[in-house]
Amino acid sequence: MKKVFSALIFVALAVSLLSPGLVLGGEIATIGRGTARVYPDNAEVSFSIITRGKESEKATRENAEKYEDVISSLKKAGFDKKKIVSSSFMVNTEYDYKTSPGRPVVSGYVANHRIRVKTDDLAGLGKMIDAAMKGGTTEMTGISYSSSRMDEIRREAISMAVKNVINDATVMAAAAGGKLGELVNLGTPEVNRIPVMENMRFKAMSDGPATNVVPDELTVSVTVSGKWVFIQDKE
Repeated sequence: MKKVFSALIFVALAVSLLSPGLVLGGEIATIGRGTARVYPDNAEVSFSIITRGKESEKATRENAEKYEDVISSLKKAGFDKKKIVSSSFMVNTEYDYKTSPGRPVVSGYVANHRIRVKTDDLAGLGKMIDAAMKGGTTEMTGISYSSSRMDEIRREAISMAVKNVINDATVMAAAAGGKLGELVNLGTPEVNRIPVMENMRFKAMSDGPATNVVPDELTVSVTVSGKWVFIQDKE
């Protein structure tokens, strides 16, 4: 017991000698936020091809024919078939609830083929939409943007967040009559990437002015938490 007590006295004396005029006074903990932005250089456009028929086979067959027409129209417009992928395909039953109230009857079938078209030609997004609509898509349901520089932008946001958390902690310590000591912990949860989503819906339309789409910036937001030993100035 005497050895443990002696060791504690030694540590206390060491702290006093290393930091004359200062005493430990708890901890300072705060958070800092950082945000960075970048213009996208990639986009993914979602379309739906919807067909109906009295029989499921008819709805499915017509949907397949329209799909080939859409692919052909996009290829003619200069878009690579390899960048066109299916996200889902469904055939659902439609019911008539008016003819026999309380006892709906099958009125037909609806086939819905959802596709996504990827491109790095953002200036040609309007051209893509027009070609897909002309080819036979029923509606365009949205555009999502991304950037090949996302990791770089994420690091910029982290750097800004770290600077902010250090500055805030320094101000807090000074206002409390002391300064920051040793760093105890510094970390960040998962980075929040905020994609730009154009949740617009285009119905198949007749000939008219070309579609024009202008993307906005992408935003990456980071929160960093930090904790330091607080060193209280002696009066």
